[in-house]
Amino acid sequence: MADYAEPRPGIITLPLLDATTCERIIALAHERDEWRQAGVVEKKSGHGQVMTRVRSAALSPFGEGTEVWTLLHARIDAVVRPLVKTRWARDFPVHSEFQVVRYDPGDFYHTHRDSGPHLADRYFSVVCYLNDDFDGGGTHFPGAAYTVDPVKGHALIFPSDYLHRAERIIEGTKHIAVTWLLGAPPVQWI
Repeated sequence: MADYAEPRPGIITLPLLDATTCERIIALAHERDEWRQAGVVEKKSGHGQVMTRVRSAALSPFGEGTEVWTLLHARIDAVVRPLVKTRWARDFPVHSEFQVVRYDPGDFYHTHRDSGPHLADRYFSVVCYLNDDFDGGGTHFPGAAYTVDPVKGHALIFPSDYLHRAERIIEGTKHIAVTWLLGAPPVQWI
């Protein structure tokens, strides 16, 4: 199993990608040039919408069959899934498409959860930092009073219901690749 750190309960960091793979993923996202304004899922309706006062970033989704999927999927299966299975005693063989997210100077994502009523199948968030040549942009967990400083090629894994935020970018551009480990939504008995 991969070496990892757990600086706060449930917040795991570990090396996941080498520098060449990180640079290739960024290059593929820019070559494709299909960036769109990142949205948020509205709590009541479950529909995605752009809300720049809550989230300012651009994203490019990469589904199965793309080179980005191939590069990242292998690492999720080889490293992330076994770690989650060992740490939480549960396997999640399915994950969502990957999103390459670009944060330019001034961009941010306010405090939020990655799961909720319309995203109940998300159990774990996986954020891989594709670069670290920027200022700002840490991932802050207010409930743990902890900020993860991005390190190129390192992944951050945490339960999707943890409150967190992407700190504002001061200078440079931050690129991340994000996916969620998926499972059956919890049963709502009442």
